[in-house]
Amino acid sequence: MPHMDIATKAPAVPHAPLMSRFIPDISYDSVASRFSRPQRTPAKVVYELTRDPGYLFQYYRLRAEMFISVWGLEHFNGQKDAYDDSSDVVVARIGNHVIGGCRVTFKAPHGNDPLPMEKSDFSLAEKFPHLPLAECIHVEISRMAILPDYQNSVVMLELSRQLLKLGIEKHARYAFTLSPAPLARNYRKAAMLFGLKWNILNNIAIPDREEYEGIKMVLSMLDLDTINDRKSTLPLTQEISPEMAGQLLGTE
Repeated sequence: MPHMDIATKAPAVPHAPLMSRFIPDISYDSVASRFSRPQRTPAKVVYELTRDPGYLFQYYRLRAEMFISVWGLEHFNGQKDAYDDSSDVVVARIGNHVIGGCRVTFKAPHGNDPLPMEKSDFSLAEKFPHLPLAECIHVEISRMAILPDYQNSVVMLELSRQLLKLGIEKHARYAFTLSPAPLARNYRKAAMLFGLKWNILNNIAIPDREEYEGIKMVLSMLDLDTINDRKSTLPLTQEISPEMAGQLLGTE
């Protein structure tokens, strides 16, 4: 059926009863066409901690596509895994369209469940025997993925703010990431804007796992107790505006 806007006057039907001229077309094709039209995209980006199945499905698909296209992980499976249900996921969306997201996994004091990076060949407690990891909450930030059009933008900074704020609100002491070196540098840049010291630990050997497909991974660590408001460019308590991000990132 050809599409006709509501404002378009329909041609008169000869000899049709008067009321029939005002009854809308409620055929299956008409209804399907109406509700399958693309949603008009609002400009505002919404950031939220979500359990919505639709948003999570989009985030899982996005991270799979980005890790394959950006990092070249040909065999990467970004679909839901064993850690997603026990983690917090923050997404960035425009309307109902997810454009970015990231996962935070918490480990409670004396917790037995490992973080995603911890396997038989790698343990944070063994790498950092001097840290009180068994006595404090610590987190792993992982699987950040942002559509290319929104990378190096307010979306990256605001997602970082949301993740750091979430960790502090839940009384986490340390945050860790395992990522390719370029992404680790992006994390460090964002953390410094919030007055936090992000350490890239090149001296810590990372196992060369098959899932990395030859990409060198580095471990990074952040002590959330070291936040220094006097050295911060951005407040953790205030959403970042596109104008502010543009000035900081040199895109304006």
